[in-house]
Amino acid sequence: MKSMLSVTDINGETQSADTQLKVASVSHYIKADEIKDVFSDENVKLKVETKNYNEQNLKKSYQVKLSKLQAPDRIFRSNFKDAVQNLPLFSKEEFIRKFPHDLYDKNDELKNWKSTLVFEKTQQPSTGNQASTTDLDLGKLDAGDYQLELYNIEGRDTIKTSQYFSVWDKNGLKANQKTFLTALQPKTEFSRGDKAKIYIYSSVPEALINIFVQDGSGKTVYDVQKMKNGKLEYAVDIPKDKALSVMNIQFQVVAYNDVQTATVNLKIKDSEQPLKIETTTFRDKLEPNVKEKWSVKVSGNDREKINAEVLANMYDMSLDQFAVNSYTWEKLYRPYSLVTMYDFRDNLLSEYYQQRIRFFNGNYVEVPQFNWFDRNGLIVLQGRASGVNIRGVASPAPPADSAVNTNIEEVVMIGAYAKKREVVAADKVLDKEDLVEKVSVRQNLNETAFFYPDLKTDSEGNVSFEFTSPEALTKWKLMFLAHTKDARAATLEKEVITQKGFSVTPNYPRFLREGDELNLQSKLSNLTVKNLMVLQPYKF
Repeated sequence: MKSMLSVTDINGETQSADTQLKVASVSHYIKADEIKDVFSDENVKLKVETKNYNEQNLKKSYQVKLSKLQAPDRIFRSNFKDAVQNLPLFSKEEFIRKFPHDLYDKNDELKNWKSTLVFEKTQQPSTGNQASTTDLDLGKLDAGDYQLELYNIEGRDTIKTSQYFSVWDKNGLKANQKTFLTALQPKTEFSRGDKAKIYIYSSVPEALINIFVQDGSGKTVYDVQKMKNGKLEYAVDIPKDKALSVMNIQFQVVAYNDVQTATVNLKIKDSEQPLKIETTTFRDKLEPNVKEKWSVKVSGNDREKINAEVLANMYDMSLDQFAVNSYTWEKLYRPYSLVTMYDFRDNLLSEYYQQRIRFFNGNYVEVPQFNWFDRNGLIVLQGRASGVNIRGVASPAPPADSAVNTNIEEVVMIGAYAKKREVVAADKVLDKEDLVEKVSVRQNLNETAFFYPDLKTDSEGNVSFEFTSPEALTKWKLMFLAHTKDARAATLEKEVITQKGFSVTPNYPRFLREGDELNLQSKLSNLTVKNLMVLQPYKF
């Protein structure tokens, strides 16, 4: 369902917006984190959300049902797992005797395994005002296979989400677990030089594990290990090379005319923190035609002194309606990761030839093409940079005339006058013609407030710059791009508004005819806390 809304203000300006609303037969749905790679000595925790179909969080209670599955006493291979028979030709005993490692019927599938209830309870929503999720703690569970069901009942409808997960014992594989091959993915990132430990499980008796270790450089370290008590703890050293960001380890078991491969990717922490830009002196609300001095700081690793070049730009944000601008930076060097997959595919191989083409007769010369600047070299040499657009250079606005110094905090002039009018304030007579002459006309209406392409930071990473805010009352987009000599970069975007404490927006007619009676409407916006005296015009 689509909802549209239009609002027209006193000046006749209309703003419209629309949104899409989803309508469902139930009030909400339940979303839960996936449970995977859990050990029996850990508390099983997950986050649960209850939302309506417009993605709004609801604090609703729900029912929790945890069941332990009874796995068949067989090890299943994956050759024919997608081709389970509906009408078995053989009896179950004869089928298992002929095909001991294949699924007999649908009852051998995971979703149809028999189960026993572990517990069932009602989970209340979190009490915190800002909490949109519920932390569900299932406690420590014995090794085995489980099914978790989260549900609510609304009338005749059941709102339900469920998932299957396994719990593993670090000491060995339990008798009720019949996995062909399972490798648990470590949840944490590793620092360079650490030693990572990976747990592999297989219920294949005396299984040999083929291990392929790759660091992305194209080299593969091959190893063979033997399972002990259905479990293998494999330790691997994390390389210290800064160019490496991930390690790929593949474990392979060959048994029962089947080959299965499990892959584990070890994430390596980046020892160097990315550059960060932050504003130290900054205001997001400005008055027009005011001189400003802002400061930004570029920081990196702890105690690292950053010498960077900064590009600073601020332009009218309404121009983004035509084309949105953003600063991007591409690294000059990206390490290439080469990983070979050692798993077996079930694809058929085919060979073909054509009798018409007996052989190719010809000499071919390949001309090398050099890419000096990482894909964007030609563009850079031609004088353009990706993500940088110069809209114009802002010129400083002329200073406004000083206001009349009176005991009144501020005097606001509205309209044009045909006659003189005197206003007495604090024993001083103000002539209206003098006031009109002192009202300055806005001149600096540039779309670009400033553009500084080559600001240099000091030894501490600080840089300051000055500018005069334009006199246009609008919203501005402030953008920064900082980069160092070693091609490290960072970007920052903020929004700035220029506004006056008091402003008048008249609603002028498009045209007038002789004899028309004019009812001129104006909108007055007062954002100050001062006592203002408004001078109204005479009718003439």
